[in-house]
Amino acid sequence: MTQHADWGTLDPFYEGLAGKVVMGRPVANAGFLDALLRRDPFPRYHFYLESERLAAMQSQELERRHPTLHARGAFVVDTWAALPHALATNRFHAFHLSDCHNRPGPMVRLRNLHAPDIFPITATTHSLSFQEFKRHVLAHLWQGVTPRDCTVCTSRAAEKVMQGYYGWLREAYGLGNALFREPTLEIVPLGVEPKAYLAPDPAEKRWLREMLAAHESDEKVQGGLAIPKDAVMLLALGRVSPGLKMDLLPVVRAVQRLVVKGRDPSSLCLVVAGSMPAKDPYLDLLQALARNIGLTVRRVPRPDEGLKRTLLAAADIFISPSDNVQETFGLTILEAGASGLPVIASDWDGYRDLVASEGENATGILVRTFGRQEQSPMDDAMGSILPGDVHHLRLAQSTAVDVAALARAIETLASDEPLRQAMGRRAHERVTGQFSWDHVVERHLALWDELWTRTVDEDAARKATPPFELPYGRIFGWHPSAKLNGLIVQTSRSGENVYRGREFPQVYADLDGWLPEQALKPLLVLARKPRPAAELVQRLAAAQSLTPEEAERLALWALKHDLLEIVE
Repeated sequence: MTQHADWGTLDPFYEGLAGKVVMGRPVANAGFLDALLRRDPFPRYHFYLESERLAAMQSQELERRHPTLHARGAFVVDTWAALPHALATNRFHAFHLSDCHNRPGPMVRLRNLHAPDIFPITATTHSLSFQEFKRHVLAHLWQGVTPRDCTVCTSRAAEKVMQGYYGWLREAYGLGNALFREPTLEIVPLGVEPKAYLAPDPAEKRWLREMLAAHESDEKVQGGLAIPKDAVMLLALGRVSPGLKMDLLPVVRAVQRLVVKGRDPSSLCLVVAGSMPAKDPYLDLLQALARNIGLTVRRVPRPDEGLKRTLLAAADIFISPSDNVQETFGLTILEAGASGLPVIASDWDGYRDLVASEGENATGILVRTFGRQEQSPMDDAMGSILPGDVHHLRLAQSTAVDVAALARAIETLASDEPLRQAMGRRAHERVTGQFSWDHVVERHLALWDELWTRTVDEDAARKATPPFELPYGRIFGWHPSAKLNGLIVQTSRSGENVYRGREFPQVYADLDGWLPEQALKPLLVLARKPRPAAELVQRLAAAQSLTPEEAERLALWALKHDLLEIVE
């Protein structure tokens, strides 16, 4: 790739991971940015964030993580207010947003207004099922969108969901293809750092379990982490919630089937780790049902990164019977593969891209799922009323993971250590070869290069106005008594004092980058004698290389603060 332009974003990618459960979108975003900066394909990296406080935090985090790049001046960190000037004065190879919720439509509008080049704007999918997302997706559809703008889908499932969104919104709102274009869709998965995970042999696993048993007194580990001797350790890791990830009761029911058929329940141990409340009726119920059949369950709320990776390395089987529509990828599946674990997962959404379940290259077992014959108008309507987690719970409880098939999968892997090891080795090889962050970043670089080759009607894109953008002048422009252009103005006494350095104007902090303060004194000089405001604005714009809008903005501000006055 030719290093001819910079890279930019509206997002920090580093979302304050310290002290938090390092799973899902935050860890994926941080992993992507670290890999991109390690590859270092661009001259500079621009971050435009909501506030100066967030910008300062981002600068510190970039310096801490990437001191060499920071020392070379590779990072530009500023606020959203600086975007128009930054787009006009810098050339960008691409802008990439960490989530397709995060304003790709408005970013396209700003690019079309200010940037000399129609560079690619890309945004990655994560959870797509919450009600507010339809509003974000609606802002994807407008005439200024070009073939260089792309929604990066992390899986075939995410691509199909986005196709469904675009098609449904066009139908529901009567949007034609010509006036309401959509971003293109391309598939690039998320990734992991395979070297960061252990893929131990059986002897190393035994040692790790002895080390985990030392956590008996750790208040975060409920019930301790001593795994029964010779038990096969099943690990479920992620958001532990039947409303936001998966229901683990079918796992207990599957083990119950095996116990009825003669399996000793002490030969299995289920470790449940991840984001969960300290006290949770659901988990208490899960543990009570497991206790009734003799199955040991260990709970590990909010493990830190080190403990999470140790759990993955110590486990024998990774199990994830997801049934929730918010799941579109499954980063924990990759983490399990990097740790050399075979996977038992539901045949569900993005999991199908991550688990090879057939033939000699199988890395795990996908368990079939069952859903509704027809859509439910009642569930759809209640989605706009109920809290998101309640609505997702109801949807998930209408999806059934085949418990009998789940039991067979557990029995197959629990009874065959060589098979577990073989699948685990293949999973590690698959993740290393296809899903490392270095590989994922190369795919993004290739995508951004390819997007530049697509033909764009620049004139049409720049003239287009998006429907999500409220036209304040059109709707509220009749509020003032008169327009500036009809006035005769001159410098006031206060304006003369400012010009001579006897007074100083009061400019609010949030006007930084919006008000061309450097042109204030030239404005006051030009207005020493009465002039038509239209002429004053025109002459100021020409003399100070301002747009007419910027010059008019400054003149109105000066009039507001009594630096200019009206000549009656």
